[in-house]
Amino acid sequence: MDVKALRLALAAKLEVIPDLLQVSAYMLAQPSPPAAHIIPGPIDWHRALQDGMSSMDFVVQVFVPTTTDQGSQELLDLMLATTGEHSVKAAIEKKDPGQNRRNLGGACSDLLVTTTTGYRQYKGANGAEMLGADWNVTVYGR
Repeated sequence: MDVKALRLALAAKLEVIPDLLQVSAYMLAQPSPPAAHIIPGPIDWHRALQDGMSSMDFVVQVFVPTTTDQGSQELLDLMLATTGEHSVKAAIEKKDPGQNRRNLGGACSDLLVTTTTGYRQYKGANGAEMLGADWNVTVYGR
């Protein structure tokens, strides 16, 4: 599996979400919320006999500013929704254009958003407080 290609393709999926001002395929040292970045996780190379399939986990971490109590939470609620134009899950799991598959432009065989953490508080490198959540994505390949 090409980790760089997967990161770039996942970030591209997130760029369609309104109000996400900064999207990066790489971890951001100082995200400017609303922002998202991709964190590679474990790889399982032996999911089928004779190395017929592998999988890799990614964490999509999204941050919203805490400038307003209610407004920040309302934006994060929209991103945590299962459907809708702000839904992180819907954006990632959307089938590729012209195909009936979610293969990130051929970078993988399929993918699933498996879980989300729900609300979390983060502290940026500059000490600023941010609200956010993590989405766990499993990508399948050969």
